[in-house]
Amino acid sequence: MIVDYGTLQQRVAAWLARSDLTAAIPDFIQLAEANLSRELRARKMQVSAAGTSAASVIPMPADCVGIQSLRIATGGGMAKIHPVAPDRINGRSGIPNGYAVVGDQILLNGSDVEYMLVYRRRIPALSDSNQQNWLIIDEPGAYLYAALVEASPYLADDARVATWAAQYQRTVDGINAHYDMENYGNAPAMVVSGHAP
Repeated sequence: MIVDYGTLQQRVAAWLARSDLTAAIPDFIQLAEANLSRELRARKMQVSAAGTSAASVIPMPADCVGIQSLRIATGGGMAKIHPVAPDRINGRSGIPNGYAVVGDQILLNGSDVEYMLVYRRRIPALSDSNQQNWLIIDEPGAYLYAALVEASPYLADDARVATWAAQYQRTVDGINAHYDMENYGNAPAMVVSGHAP
């Protein structure tokens, strides 16, 4: 059973059945985490940050992989504002009417304001000093299959790669479907600008 970083490395090695890849397994896991952070939507990835902008800038949280919503304080409470093209940020004053992400900053099109940012955070990296995170506890198969897929360039025409890739995609789709059900119930996902929620 996969319960931590050490057992994950052992299981990946056992599934690969190639002693010449042992030293590369930590790399496969690191690459897998990067892909999982981009592709997964899970409740435990959702976090919030609150504060007050400075010079109409909100610093992007270091672990952010995607903004879900940005709300700002107005006279009547908190109002959601939407992303705009960076060239629409023009230094106007007053209540911000949009924001743009540029590099590691969120630029407001308006004056400084209190904000509440909800975003998807990167999966905390596993390592020798950080043996567990929520994903390896909740969904160890996601790690296993993602790491095996990352080993595929070393395996050439190995028939197992297609099976691992299918299992990886099935696991990711299942996690994302569970997240969608938690957030949207049985309602069909509405596509906005080519992106599902």
